[in-house]
Amino acid sequence: MHAAPSAIPIYQDAIKLWNGAPGIKLSFRYEYDWGLLATSTSPIAHIFDSKSTQPQHQGQMTYTYVINPRLVNTFTGQSSWYTAIFGVLDFQATQAAIPVRLSIGDGGANGGGFTSLGVGIPTGRNVGQLQLIDDLSYIRGAHTLKVGVNYRYNKVTDTSLSSGSVAGSYSLKDIADFASGVVNGSNTGSTFTQSYPILAAAHIRVASLDFYATDEWAIARFTTITQVLLSGISNYDGLSVQLRHAFSYGFSGQLGYTWSHGLQLGGVYDPRNLNFGYSNSGLDNRHNFTADLLWMMPKLRNNLVDRVVGGWTLGAKAFAFSGRPFSVSNPSLGGQIYANFSGTILADMVDPSALGKKCGSGAVNPPCLTQSQFLYTSTSACNGATNGCLTAQSDFGNVPPNSFYGPGYFDIDTQVTKTVKIRERMNLQIGAGAYNTLNHPNFGQPSGSATSASIGKITGTVSAPVSIYGSGQGAIVSGRVLVLTGKFNF
Repeated sequence: MHAAPSAIPIYQDAIKLWNGAPGIKLSFRYEYDWGLLATSTSPIAHIFDSKSTQPQHQGQMTYTYVINPRLVNTFTGQSSWYTAIFGVLDFQATQAAIPVRLSIGDGGANGGGFTSLGVGIPTGRNVGQLQLIDDLSYIRGAHTLKVGVNYRYNKVTDTSLSSGSVAGSYSLKDIADFASGVVNGSNTGSTFTQSYPILAAAHIRVASLDFYATDEWAIARFTTITQVLLSGISNYDGLSVQLRHAFSYGFSGQLGYTWSHGLQLGGVYDPRNLNFGYSNSGLDNRHNFTADLLWMMPKLRNNLVDRVVGGWTLGAKAFAFSGRPFSVSNPSLGGQIYANFSGTILADMVDPSALGKKCGSGAVNPPCLTQSQFLYTSTSACNGATNGCLTAQSDFGNVPPNSFYGPGYFDIDTQVTKTVKIRERMNLQIGAGAYNTLNHPNFGQPSGSATSASIGKITGTVSAPVSIYGSGQGAIVSGRVLVLTGKFNF
């Protein structure tokens, strides 16, 4: 069990080297950033964890010459370079352990297959850029005249061509093929693939030279108008209640509850009726509950006893909120209704009892919605179907977006630490923390495709809001994660 730190800036500074003659300034800036990105974790062994080491260098030089108060010349030279290679850190060790890649799509839990084995060669990109910019600006009355030149040179090396070139990949659709050792022996479409690229990497070099001239004219009552954009409507109504307990006898905490309803017009679902898209927002969680609790053991009178049995701190954080809305669409309609419309076409609902359906965790099996409640496309279903087929739909849907709700979310995180006092200004802190302490599964949104047999079925879980891996990283897992901590303060 381990964690990868996020990007940490190592050095960043701006230095003004010379300010000699009046109106002349020369400055330099250099930044170095390095981080280890945790991309995915393997349930087999840590050598198969995918990580990405990403160093980045940036430098810039700026020369400014104020010729006179109305005429200024600025020259900027800057360059950058970074690398982002994704994959295992020790490819040779993974090859020694499992020299091929294997995925079995048969058997396993609920017939969903088994965890894939093996990894491919790490691939990624190296990117460098050089840019030279020279600007000259002149102010005359209400006009600001600007002319300039911009030279840019990009250097990219992409090694993704090598993906799959060292370790072949077995994709077995029938577990019998794995048992017999014969690829596609059961004639179910099992395959073995391996690439043999002519080039190990794509070397891309692009240079550009641009010139520009502008006249910025300040009109009376206005400065400069850059852009005006009007898009969408949103409304939010909410009621929040919060209960706080101030620090007393080592205990403090707060509880919060919010009821809310969000509405929005955030997209076009019917080009002939723009208001059809005005419905529940995609983040319309009606009920939200949070709790933060902290207990710090009061100091004992006897210093020796306090060092042995005292110094404990307990903390807990709880999240609970109702499900988010989702839409049911007919993705196979395409341009049949309106040739120039490329947006999402919502499904026609034929069962009014399905409107506003709340799909809980039970939608893992059986699903909370069925194709018979919507117009769908299936040859067997179309023959004698009472609810019609997909081609029977001639509109953009009869139910607004986000009219159905997925499962809610519940999670408790806990932490316990002990502080051992060594001297007056020196102590040692040891402890442990647990994300999703109860190991409670939180399920994702059901399928919202009326053309899919899995409509209304939940097929995955969602991750915790916070984790040892940070927010939004691909390595976050939905199950319990334990963390051991140690800190020496002086």
